[in-house]
Parts: sequence; C-alpha cells; structure tokens
Amino acid sequence: MPIKLIAMDIDDTLLNNKMKITFRNRLAIKRAAKKGIHIALASGRPTGSMIEIAKQLGIEKTGYIISFNGASILELSTGKNLYQSAVNKELAHELIDLSKEHDVYIHTYLDNHIITEKRNKYTEIESEITGLSIREVSSLKDMVTQSVVKLLMLENPDRLKIVESQLKSRIGDRLSMYISKPFFLEFMGAGTDKGNSLSILADILNIKQNEVMAIGDSYNDQAMIEWAGVGVAMDNANADIKKIADHITGHHNKSGVAEAINKFCFAK
Repeated sequence: MPIKLIAMDIDDTLLNNKMKITFRNRLAIKRAAKKGIHIALASGRPTGSMIEIAKQLGIEKTGYIISFNGASILELSTGKNLYQSAVNKELAHELIDLSKEHDVYIHTYLDNHIITEKRNKYTEIESEITGLSIREVSSLKDMVTQSVVKLLMLENPDRLKIVESQLKSRIGDRLSMYISKPFFLEFMGAGTDKGNSLSILADILNIKQNEVMAIGDSYNDQAMIEWAGVGVAMDNANADIKKIADHITGHHNKSGVAEAINKFCFAK
C-alpha cells in the first residue's frame, strides 16, 4: 500500500545535532507533500514551538502538529484543534508533591511560559529547545488551578530512571508516563501518546494503518512506531526502539528522515 501519512519526531530525528533541518530532509518532505502525502510533526514540544518548524518545511498551511507527546492535534490549514487531552488539577498537584518526595525538579506550561519553582539546567534545556521563557514561581500548586496539558519531572538520567520505576505503581494507569529525553520524565493524560494521536489523525483523514509511516528515536516515539504500518527508527535511536521498528534509517545528522521517505514513498 502507498504511504499517505508520514509522522515524524523533531528532536534527534528531523533535526540534526545543530538543531537544523538538513537540505535533504527539507527537500524530501516538500516532495512528499507535493505528491499529496500528509505530513505530521509529532513531538513532546509545545504546539507553538513546532509551528516555526512547519513553516521551514513549507507545510504551515497543509500539515498537522501532534504536540505534547500526543496530547494535542492541530490542523494547520484551519488552526482547529482536532484532539486534546489533559492532566486534571488534582493529579497535577499529586505529581508536584511526588516530585518533592523524590527530590527531582518539575515544571509545566502556562500562557506560553515554562512554569517551575526552581530554575535548573534541565528546564533551561527545555527553554532552549522550545523557545519558551522560564517563569519561576513560589508555589507551582498555586499556579495550577485547572487542568494542564503536560508536566515534566527532571533530573540526571540515572536518577530519573529510578524515579520512573518507583512511580509506576503509584501512578498506575491514571496517567501516561515515559521518558523522552534521558533527563525528561513526562506525564500526560491517561492513554495519551503519539501512537494514539496518530491513529486518531489517520481516522480523521480516512487513511488506513498500513498507509502510515512513523519515524522517531526515543521512548516517546515507541507507540507511534509500533502502531504505524511502517515504523522507522533512526540509526541514533536507543536499542529498545530499534528492536520494535520495521526499518532502521540513517542517523539524524545524515538526513535519515529523507532516506526513509525516499525508500518508502519514492523507490521504484
């Protein structure tokens, strides 16, 4: 079956280590879009920080944005939110308490700012990636007065893996929880992941599962790589993601996204 929808992660997938889109990636994506293939950017990033990347690819009037690791789907042609999930206030407050119990940083998003009680190097990395400014507050609970799209716990990777293991039984199935970057442990509404949102988008577009390709590198990409008819892992992906992928493409510094698009959408 021909590919009709391509979903791709941004960081360490579409972007190289200089945070740039290579010429080959840009050309392949534009070529696919011209052919009528739907393009979706799928990232843990907030929606606003993904729109500029859509503009660079020339899909700002035709593409889709799956942001916050699947918590939101935006149709760029209309500006319409096709899907939205959230973490309710009570669960958000519980996560804030748990972050203090486990002595890790935590932040969330409000009015296009990253909100945290204590500025730290990991939140600063998130600010650099997303372009959102950091707002330091005395009480995160006082700021979270309603549902939020996502919260992140942050610490060094070894420590965060321990915290993730300890929280699995506490959180259960009440929230979606997984590591994106090694120092980001992310929490979204129950059942929220890129795979679920990609499935929703495919249904809206009347596209079959085997007509979808998903490209990514990390644990937050696993669900969409497993769900898609063609699941592609980057050469720089971690070993667990490579194991579940149908195909391994090139490194993110060597235009691996273009390599996958050319192989599955244009190979004769």
